[in-house]
Amino acid sequence: MRTAIVTTTINVPTLLEYYIQDALAFGHREVSFIIVADRKTPVAAKEFCNDLGGRYPYEILFLGVDDQERYLSSYPELAIHLPYDSIQRRNIGILMAYQRGADLVITIDDDNFLAEPDFVRRHMLVGQTLEIETYNSPSGWINVCDFVTEERGFRFYHRGFPLEARSLSPDGHPTVSTLKGRVVANAGFWLASRI
Repeated sequence: MRTAIVTTTINVPTLLEYYIQDALAFGHREVSFIIVADRKTPVAAKEFCNDLGGRYPYEILFLGVDDQERYLSSYPELAIHLPYDSIQRRNIGILMAYQRGADLVITIDDDNFLAEPDFVRRHMLVGQTLEIETYNSPSGWINVCDFVTEERGFRFYHRGFPLEARSLSPDGHPTVSTLKGRVVANAGFWLASRI
């Protein structure tokens, strides 16, 4: 399965090397890495990625601002929706991975530690038909962060949870059932905090 791991960064993405070493250790050969820079990304980030590309048997593609501008010139209507200084820049890497034939696209944040071994395999359930537990809510929204406990009892939300849905009262416990279906997306979850 051709896999692309995509991230955006305003730092030197040093954690990327752990993902590369993990993929190599578990025999994932058809993996590429796409790093989307932003205006604040230091020059050292490109140098670091080029160095990784020279030391590991994977394609490591660093997209600087100029590279992105050239790429997006074919998609002017899309470009206006991908502002600088925003996580949305990562979408450039996702689109590029798709166009380059990736069967599986995994996005990571450049500050997420690799928590468990064989990271790529853990995402290979995408596309499979499985029988799994599903969670449903009368409001249509489930805040996955309600399944974790913050030590002071604060309610918090996963990035991407709609702001308008935050005003809905919690539904208590969602209903749980078993459903057979094709997995179309797999979202990781936090295992611990390093704050």
